[in-house]
Amino acid sequence: MRRSTFLLSFVGALTLVGSMATEAEAQPYYGRGYGAAPAPRPQFGYRHRMHGYVGGHVGGMGIVKQRLEDVGRVGPGGGFGLHGGVRLSPFVALELNWGFTVHDESWSGSDQYGDFEEVAPDSLQVQTLTADIKLHIPTRGIFEAYGQAGVGFAFMGVTGDYYNDGYIFQSGPTWTLGGGGDFWFSPWFTLGGRILYRGLYFTDNEYGEAKEAEHNLVHGVSVEITAGIHF
Repeated sequence: MRRSTFLLSFVGALTLVGSMATEAEAQPYYGRGYGAAPAPRPQFGYRHRMHGYVGGHVGGMGIVKQRLEDVGRVGPGGGFGLHGGVRLSPFVALELNWGFTVHDESWSGSDQYGDFEEVAPDSLQVQTLTADIKLHIPTRGIFEAYGQAGVGFAFMGVTGDYYNDGYIFQSGPTWTLGGGGDFWFSPWFTLGGRILYRGLYFTDNEYGEAKEAEHNLVHGVSVEITAGIHF
């Protein structure tokens, strides 16, 4: 009788252990024990929070095409600028950009001696102020790319007295479209670059005391190195 009771108890214990093992194998192991919920993984990094930033950029601008009336051709140039903005989400930021570049001016014609072409080095300055939207592609790595587009205001003047009447002043709308990327060396500092198409449409022209009605359109591409401080 005792032997039968012992055998029944032993068989029952083995059955219970087997069922517990089967249940354990059916549950995934998450590193914190069977059946525990997985540790939540943050969707984005600290740099993707809502925050403000300021920075600067240096670079050059090449002229792709232009349509000018009674003014010299705008040559390639270079300069610097400042920018600041707010990153609203991991994907979207709003940014204000100010840029200053210096350009050559050239013109050609003919006289009694034949055809001629003249160049006034670094004689023109162009300033732009644009409001831009940036669409980021958030990543967990050090590099992050973005697209950028904006509209604003531009004006062009002379850097010295290259005209008999003293100065030239042109103003009008401007727009940008392009993209770039940043290397995040910390949550507070970035270094990167961008390539932007820039359109300049000068509709208000002044030459000394005279105002002209010419419409001058300039298409350019700028290549810039950027740096930013995030807070």
